[in-house]
Amino acid sequence: MIWHIFRKDLRLLWWLAIVVAAVDWLNAGLLIFGGPFGRESTAELALVSNGVLPAISLLGLIALVIAVVQQDRLPGTTQDWLTRPIPRGKLIVAKIFFVALIGLGPIFAADVLMGFAEHLHVIDVVAACLTRSLVLAGVICLPAMLVGSITRSLANAVMFALSVVVVLIVELLVFTQTAVRPGTAMTGYAWTIVPVLIAANVVATAVLLPLQFRWRDTNRVRWVLGAYLCVLPAAAFMPWTVAFKMQQAVGGRVAEPAFSLSLDTAKPVTFSSLEERLPPGLRGHASSVMVAVPMAVSPALDNETWRVDHLRIRALGPGIDESFGSWNRFPVADAYIDPAGRLAFGVPNDIFQAARERHAEIQVTVYMTSFRPVVRRTVASLDGGSIDGFSVCHRGGDPYDRTIRCVSTRLVGICTIIEDPDRESAKSAGKTMALYQCGRKYAPWPLPLWRDPYYSVRVPDQPWMDIAHASEVPDSAQGDRRIVSNYLPSAHFTRSLSFEIAAATDEPLASVNKSVDGVGAAARFVAPSGMVADSHGNLFIADQTDSVIRKVTPGGEVSTFAGRSREAWRADGTGGQARFDRPRALAIDAADNLYVTESGPGFIRKITPAGVVTTLLGAGQVGPAEVRLSGPWLVTVMDGTIYVIDHNQDQKPVLLRITPQGVVSKLAGPDSK
Repeated sequence: MIWHIFRKDLRLLWWLAIVVAAVDWLNAGLLIFGGPFGRESTAELALVSNGVLPAISLLGLIALVIAVVQQDRLPGTTQDWLTRPIPRGKLIVAKIFFVALIGLGPIFAADVLMGFAEHLHVIDVVAACLTRSLVLAGVICLPAMLVGSITRSLANAVMFALSVVVVLIVELLVFTQTAVRPGTAMTGYAWTIVPVLIAANVVATAVLLPLQFRWRDTNRVRWVLGAYLCVLPAAAFMPWTVAFKMQQAVGGRVAEPAFSLSLDTAKPVTFSSLEERLPPGLRGHASSVMVAVPMAVSPALDNETWRVDHLRIRALGPGIDESFGSWNRFPVADAYIDPAGRLAFGVPNDIFQAARERHAEIQVTVYMTSFRPVVRRTVASLDGGSIDGFSVCHRGGDPYDRTIRCVSTRLVGICTIIEDPDRESAKSAGKTMALYQCGRKYAPWPLPLWRDPYYSVRVPDQPWMDIAHASEVPDSAQGDRRIVSNYLPSAHFTRSLSFEIAAATDEPLASVNKSVDGVGAAARFVAPSGMVADSHGNLFIADQTDSVIRKVTPGGEVSTFAGRSREAWRADGTGGQARFDRPRALAIDAADNLYVTESGPGFIRKITPAGVVTTLLGAGQVGPAEVRLSGPWLVTVMDGTIYVIDHNQDQKPVLLRITPQGVVSKLAGPDSK
């Protein structure tokens, strides 16, 4: 009976099955022939292979599942089960068999083909593709089967789905307005949402289909299913402890790290206001205070790294009412480990002040993940190889493009760090400098839904190679000494800390990395990036991170010539009234006028000897040769003509010439494709 129903459905729906399979295979072909899974293709091709075709594929899969269920009416619709008795269990098994073989089978085959095309390990490829198929079955196919069981046609199913979508949009708007957000959505534990959704759909299918058999009342089941689908997004708001336990259990990690981590009672807890970091018009509106808690760590931490995933804080003390006693409005981005090894987090201003006045005890529960180093390889040896044993990596061939692209069957590239032992700032610090660190992805294997079952990481070519030193970088991969270090999660653990916020020490913002005027040793710089001298022997320095232009007299007196410290935006004016957006390079003409390029999108600023700042050329301005000023780097001036190293539309360096009349033209460099 099962085989008979399967063949009947195939005869009726073969055309739809072929269309869905063709889209999947076409997308796989584009991804394979467009470079490492399509990441080196053109923008138009990437849009098709990464967006349009996968969307069509999923919609086609949904339509196929709904159609196959509607071929045989379940009780409660129009089927007369007295004249045509079919065993209900066999009917359902036949539909599931069809969905698995005809719906998911071509997708699985296309995924496997992509893995084999990249010469990934066979067992890992099959495991990753099976994982994706199970995800599609639980997240897409089961809800589609339920919708098909309570509707009479595809149009009827679309109307039902649209009504559910409208409700979900309203829910999303409500969540947005009330600032309610999933606790794990932007963290390494976000993958736990998908298994919860799958488990919920399995339970819902096991419950609602028998109800359809028993009640024979489609309208009643429609209301139940509609309510379930509208409530389903609540799975994203699961308690943090549930996601944490799932990560520990499924991730196969030990419960505690190899090193000890606790509150360092020998050092004070400090705090600093964010007022001075705001633009003048917003002063007095800082919403939080940064609190830094010193941590005592065992020497074993030298071989590992650790990150904050979540923070839960309680304030306990006399006069603290219940509504103030506990809060949990701290997203992951608000908690981090600062360069001094302290746990830093933002506390809402009103809560901080009240807790400090009442001498409240602050109890902090920190959810953390530690990582162990598993591999260190040079970029030269990485090309065509793997970071982690489960991936294939490719390095950009252009000497100006040092991008690394990797395709992996496992989400193990969660903490990949690139270090450059030749970088000057690394030498001065006496250690290699971490130049790139990817985001949090702690899943033990991929749980994708959209495109393919492979985890992809694209490590950018910046910031380790400044274009000013591009000539010093050998064209061959053998001369590239950058090191790629990969870390894997070794432990997911919690720590509880208690301290009295009234005893915390006020840490002036000046102690933060910030430029300071003064003479000789009293002066401070943050990140000087350009320097020129005028006709009087004065030096002018562009302090990129602090967004100011500094002046140094022959006697060593340092002052802020233009801009204001740590206020990065763009405004013309005189001296401290002007603002810069991370000034990058400087040039000076015979009349001692300064010319400044900014890290922002395509601006050149002019500063007169009197300190008057004007915008000489703005972003996107073009000349007769249709040359756009996009991201100027180096700049120099000769006889009133400005020469700038910029980028064309393909991000290739070009030399631009700007006449005193403001006409921009390309002097040297490749044309855009």
